[in-house]
Amino acid sequence: MELTLIRRCALLVLPMLLVACRPDPVTPDLYEVPAIIQPYVDAFEMEAAKRGIELDISNLQVEFTTDLDDGKGNEAAGLCHFQSASNPTPRIELDTTSFNWQNNLYHREILVFHELGHCILNRLHRDNELPNGNIASIMRSTGEQVYGGILNGFKRDYYIDELFDENTPAPDWATNQPAYNSASYGANIFIDEFVDNRNSWPLGNSTNSRTAIQGGDFIFESKSETSAFFLTKNVLIDTDKDFEIEARIKLASGERPALLQWGGNDGSDLYFFGFSRDSSILAGNWQEGLVLGQQSPRVKADDYNVLTIRKTGTFYHIYLNGEYQEIFEFEPFFGNKIAFYIGQQSTMQVDYLRIRELL
Repeated sequence: MELTLIRRCALLVLPMLLVACRPDPVTPDLYEVPAIIQPYVDAFEMEAAKRGIELDISNLQVEFTTDLDDGKGNEAAGLCHFQSASNPTPRIELDTTSFNWQNNLYHREILVFHELGHCILNRLHRDNELPNGNIASIMRSTGEQVYGGILNGFKRDYYIDELFDENTPAPDWATNQPAYNSASYGANIFIDEFVDNRNSWPLGNSTNSRTAIQGGDFIFESKSETSAFFLTKNVLIDTDKDFEIEARIKLASGERPALLQWGGNDGSDLYFFGFSRDSSILAGNWQEGLVLGQQSPRVKADDYNVLTIRKTGTFYHIYLNGEYQEIFEFEPFFGNKIAFYIGQQSTMQVDYLRIRELL
């Protein structure tokens, strides 16, 4: 009788043990990355390896889409769906119609690295600033371009270091911010206060544009719905010396940017620095595209703004209304043109243009 009971218990327990020891089902890795994105994933792994971090990115999906929303009603250039029990494969969505994707290849790299920072490194947004006011991380929630191939390409090393180590200290260039009033001036290179047309600017009024000197200002207007306009003048600057280019500009009408430009041979290779009515500051080169584009409380949307570019040594220091704004690396000039730019259906007023040597 006892033997029979034991056998019955063993028969009942054994199936339960078999069920309890069965391993959980394993979801196989899924890797679906478009060919155009693969080089960025490879570069991400390579940059990690340079810093002693070995990554195994064998479980990842990247998809192209449009009209992305961050869940808070804001447009997004990219989204990461983190790996979880219900989402075993981390998934990235990229909007290829976004400015971040289309601006230039460096901005595209920043976009992809930002989303890989989320999905592969499990990093969250970091909106800190460096001592000079520059953005502290690629992981900033607003997605500005923080480095490029020209003017600020030297900053890339820091931003990639910080991407893989949030405790990366601020770089030396982020503490290099001379005060606006620290400059000492040498010889004048080119000065125009626009009291008259002594420097022979082309003046006239056409169907698409208007230029005039009036009330101590140079007026430059685009009447066109489709065309922006450049107005250039040759000014020889000895780039072996330190120098300053400064203009006081008001966006008198319209919504498009007003830019001060320099160092170009024609309209396709000028460097530029300026602003728009939505308080955005803009800087870059027409060959490279925009390398700085962000809103700033320093912009006076309905008043004059003083734009200052100072070349000291191997760097440019950029000021807006006497406040330090940015550090760029000096790049060789393509030519000797100084220029103004006004966007479509907008008008700029220039109070003065001063180009001087620095001591």
